[in-house]
Amino acid sequence: MPITVVDWPVGVPDCIVPMSPTGGFKDNRYSFDPDANGVPIERPSNSWAPEVFSVEMAPMSISNYTSFMDWYKNDLKWGVLPFKWVHPITKEVSAWKIVKGDPPFTVKKLSIVKVGSGKRRISVSFTVMSYPASFEPEYTFEG
Repeated sequence: MPITVVDWPVGVPDCIVPMSPTGGFKDNRYSFDPDANGVPIERPSNSWAPEVFSVEMAPMSISNYTSFMDWYKNDLKWGVLPFKWVHPITKEVSAWKIVKGDPPFTVKKLSIVKVGSGKRRISVSFTVMSYPASFEPEYTFEG
């Protein structure tokens, strides 16, 4: 049964702060010591290694943030499902998941925001991990 790959939420900017991505491939090596003295033996633990990046989203308005929250709770099923997003470095569209954590994403007010003002003063940051899923390439990057 194919897994559903969810679209990025409508009404939420999908761009990240340009210098915020940090990360790379997750180390997928399995290492063990041999029975006799010698150097450790290493091999890949699987045929694929995900990429993991910590990112900070471009500032959001309150309505952007509430749309993001609704998307996370309802469409992603509290972060369980992968979503279509651009690679933080290469900008290639692929499947990603928000990495499980407590909290799964961090929210910070950058300044006082009047409800309904439309000002983008809410910072959201999280860690994403690439996900081995495919989908039709209808998604386009807005940033």
